[in-house]
Amino acid sequence: GGAAGGPQRSINVTTIEAASLGTALQMMNTYIARRMTLEHAKAIVVSETQARSDMISILASAVRFREFRRNTMIVVTRGTARDFLEKNVPSIEENPARWLELMLGHEAWNGFIPRSTAHEFLLEEESEAMLPVTVLAGINERATKPLPGSTKGSDGKPDPSGGSGSDQPASPRLPPLFVDGAYLPGEVPRSGANEAELIGAAVFHGAKMVGELNGDEVRLTGLLRGKARRFFAAEPDPKFPGYYVGLDIRRAREPSVRVSFDGERPIVDVNVRLEGEITSIQSLYDWTTAENLSVLQEATARDLQKRMQNLVRRSQQEFHGDIFDFGDRARGHFLLWKDWADYDWNRHFPQAQVNLQVTFELRRVGLQLSPSPPPASMPQPGPRDQEPGGGQE
Repeated sequence: GGAAGGPQRSINVTTIEAASLGTALQMMNTYIARRMTLEHAKAIVVSETQARSDMISILASAVRFREFRRNTMIVVTRGTARDFLEKNVPSIEENPARWLELMLGHEAWNGFIPRSTAHEFLLEEESEAMLPVTVLAGINERATKPLPGSTKGSDGKPDPSGGSGSDQPASPRLPPLFVDGAYLPGEVPRSGANEAELIGAAVFHGAKMVGELNGDEVRLTGLLRGKARRFFAAEPDPKFPGYYVGLDIRRAREPSVRVSFDGERPIVDVNVRLEGEITSIQSLYDWTTAENLSVLQEATARDLQKRMQNLVRRSQQEFHGDIFDFGDRARGHFLLWKDWADYDWNRHFPQAQVNLQVTFELRRVGLQLSPSPPPASMPQPGPRDQEPGGGQE
């Protein structure tokens, strides 16, 4: 075992080999004074390697144990679980367990991670209607270094290396700025605070992990499943390339999902209805007029719909199953559970025709009726280099 944190932190990370959970907990009390129990466990952290090998056997052995609670969260970490626990040193919270509990609660606030308890994971796996997803975590080693451009070099200009010279590693692949949260753990462009971070989801097919979703894809999945309620987004300005309009996007109604069949091929019709409010306008263009609001609404709906279509296509072609719980609507077409199980929804979903429709209405323009007059240096409107959401194929 090894210690994590500073000298004032009485937290240990230890490893033990045993045949069962119960014997492991008792064997740990041969060298740990406090009685070991799972009654207050906040989460189970599983390495990506183990998740890609076999996840069900871990949960199956845990849920039968009396001390284990089914509302315990499941977290899959890139790298080893030990490395994640040792490097999880919160800057504000003294207790890493409390930090993890608070972080897992952010799924309802920013939508970058799914809600994934052991109970929900097993229900989704046994339902035959969708592929389970869990929270994805990892270590951001760049958090201990300045962001590129955040410091100045000897010439007084921003230093692209972040002040560390040529040894500063290049940033990993970064999405366009307007795709909020399109990062995986370890990729968030930031500096400072805890190296550990939670963003994205691990996708499972059967007992094994088969892929990953970034934070933006988790948001879109939440919208299609009716789980996401509200989040902030930055949409590309339809008239000023390189500028963005900040939006507070909320779910107007539950998504409408209808499933029919053409022979054995599923046909899924989805209508997602959203509303929102303008929170910022970088270009200082007046988007608050009725005519301009209509243009902004249509551009935002088009962008979200295109990204959702790309995600559905990825779910069909890469994961070979349904991560959106459309199968819950399809199940009603089968009289007996045996008929439903024999049909095998996830086997047929890759051939499904999914028709998506996104509507978006701006109900408010924020606390300022019209933007400030733009300076003379502000660029003139021009055609965008690509449509909103472009480049995300």
